[in-house]
Amino acid sequence: MPTPELPRVTPPARPAAPRPELVTRAAVISPPAAAPVPRERHFGPDLTGLWEADGSGRNTTSPLLVQISQAGAALAIWFSRPPRGLTGVDVLVLKDGDGRERKADETWVHGVARGFLADKTGRNRLRSGEPVPLTWCVAQGANDAPYNPFDATATDPFNPLDPWQSEGASVTGLGFRGKGTLHYPWDAPERLVLAFARNGGPVLRLRRVSPVVRWPRRLIGRLAEPLRTQVLIDQTRPVPAAYQSGMTSLFGSPSSEFAARIRAWKHTDGAQRRNNRVAIAGRLECALAEPWRSRLRDVMAMYGNFRNLEVDGTLQTYYAWLNEILDDEVRDGGVDAAYPPGWDTVRVQEALRSLGVGGEASFLYRFTFHDVGVAGPVAGVRLGVFGALAKVEKFRLVFKRSPDGKRVYDAFGRPETEEPTPVKWDDGHQVFAVFGRMDAGLSTDIVWRKGFGRPKDVVMEPGDKLESSVADLGTLDFRSELDLASSADFSGALMTIASVTVDKTEAGNLGQANLVDSALWQIRLPGHGWMHAVVEAENFSGPKIPFNWGGFLAKGWWKGWLPSTAEFTPFRVGMCVGALFTLSGATAAARKRNADDKTRALVTGTASAMFPYDSWDLDAEEAGSDTTGRMRFERELAEIRAVIDSYGPAPVLLAFTSPEGSVRHNDVLSENRALATRQAVVDALGRYLAREGFVVSAQGEYPAKARGDLRIQGIPVAGGGLPDPEKYPSRDDFDRSPDGPTAKEWPRWRRVDVYVEGTLVARLLDSGSTP
Repeated sequence: MPTPELPRVTPPARPAAPRPELVTRAAVISPPAAAPVPRERHFGPDLTGLWEADGSGRNTTSPLLVQISQAGAALAIWFSRPPRGLTGVDVLVLKDGDGRERKADETWVHGVARGFLADKTGRNRLRSGEPVPLTWCVAQGANDAPYNPFDATATDPFNPLDPWQSEGASVTGLGFRGKGTLHYPWDAPERLVLAFARNGGPVLRLRRVSPVVRWPRRLIGRLAEPLRTQVLIDQTRPVPAAYQSGMTSLFGSPSSEFAARIRAWKHTDGAQRRNNRVAIAGRLECALAEPWRSRLRDVMAMYGNFRNLEVDGTLQTYYAWLNEILDDEVRDGGVDAAYPPGWDTVRVQEALRSLGVGGEASFLYRFTFHDVGVAGPVAGVRLGVFGALAKVEKFRLVFKRSPDGKRVYDAFGRPETEEPTPVKWDDGHQVFAVFGRMDAGLSTDIVWRKGFGRPKDVVMEPGDKLESSVADLGTLDFRSELDLASSADFSGALMTIASVTVDKTEAGNLGQANLVDSALWQIRLPGHGWMHAVVEAENFSGPKIPFNWGGFLAKGWWKGWLPSTAEFTPFRVGMCVGALFTLSGATAAARKRNADDKTRALVTGTASAMFPYDSWDLDAEEAGSDTTGRMRFERELAEIRAVIDSYGPAPVLLAFTSPEGSVRHNDVLSENRALATRQAVVDALGRYLAREGFVVSAQGEYPAKARGDLRIQGIPVAGGGLPDPEKYPSRDDFDRSPDGPTAKEWPRWRRVDVYVEGTLVARLLDSGSTP
């Protein structure tokens, strides 16, 4: 008899239900067997660099500054008129789409362009002698007035455009567009011919003056001042090379005309010596507008402070000689009034001082504070918060001289000056101050015939509460070499005051005596550094005479004048920290923040379709298009080349897909797109890449379906929270379901993002995507 089977503990599993079909049917994708095939995309010669247009006839100043960046077959081009103030600049006229003539400096200043050196077959137009077709656009603006950062309609002094704006929807306001050509004459290396019309139009011959790679304006805008302005000048609208080299060459060869003038000044006297000073000052004068003038002066200072000149056996820097020449002019400039026409001692001194020559102080800024606030005792110290109106006046300083021409110094080692001379400047901006103050120490009252009272906290009698108070900052003078144009320059400045008092006795009208009573004031101006002032009270001051001399005739006049008590302070310290601002400065700061927000949004403004739908082939043929996805990506790479080919950590490539299709399908698709992107960058910029490889992160559809905030390779990514369409039997079922409307979010997940040091610099989409 057979043995019966034991009952099963777990019943058999049910047969698996059939798996639903995919909503979007896709071809079977196999994992890549190897990395994408490299393609040589270097179309020589590399045109990257700063180019300047030649002037015509006697006009030697370049009429147009052109910056070119090349990546593979693509060119990104920026162009601007030279800085305001220069002479000898050719007039440049362009025609808009309606055939109207638009004159440079009156109706436009900046522009951008882009084009392809090679067509989609890879034929190099430059090698074959063909002109490269360009599309260009300019923004309306004028170059005939100083830039006012508080005027929203003022023309930006630095090119605010990026080449992608030369095509597509208008973003240039009242600007206009056109088509031109770029030609490389092989018989004249390092030369280009730029035409602003296909049939000729204005034609300019360009010469390369620097191989520098241009950074996108939207990324330069994130730098802190004063570096931002320096980079904007050097990158977007530099001082013309010929003009800058002419000024810096003054401090070059010891056999130059400028060096000969310094020697002639040293060997002459009287009228001849004065004329040599005038000639030297004339050579140093600069016609450039700000801020280019200050930037050029910085470059000149670098040369003048490090290059030496020997005169009569004495070897010292050019700036040391210019200091002596300035001292000579200050000492003797007013003795003989027979200056050449248009010159006087003030003009000579200003030309020399504009280089930073001349010493410790040339201007005085006088602050007068009127404050009110509240203060009270906290833990044995007095704390207060105050607001103030500040009046700022500007004066010019003239140093005192001894009979032998040397500067005179006071007891604290500071150079003494003559009575300050008021300077006319833009003081129409009301300056406000907000600051906190802390005081601590001990004092005691001295009552006549009763001696010292009990020591007390110097800040307030015990039991006192919060009450209205004044800090009584009073009036203070700051000496500085800074030649500020407006009181608005103090907006955003930080202010600190540290004071200390030791063994001070005050006896009202009888006077005061102290061992130490001093305060250090400091103001840090945005982009200019610190200004300092030290206030030292005299160690002893005598009695104050009654205000009304007739009071001497009144009987017992001394009873009201003579104090009944005195105050003795063994020790006291104070600290004050605050900030200065103007309403116009606050408005400008808000406008800048808004502009920065817009700038950050434009970082992804270059996104365009580069991959075919559900593919990673950047070279796929597209019906009716004269470009490929690779060419369009190289066009964006050209704009950000400076970011990619600079030294630094590896760029991060984040690849995503939308949720339709299987997980495996989308994993492979995103990985292949990321690898294709990496290879495209190497193909276009390989020999120039300086970063440490690439970080490839293929994420597939997971981020599109994830909820909440993700962090991938240190980069924050907001999850899409999209439902998985595979749970529905068909696309029609999905469309009819409550999840159906989420399909409109799929296109934005079909992309590869390129990050450099945490900043999104490029985005590659597929033909079914939106930015």
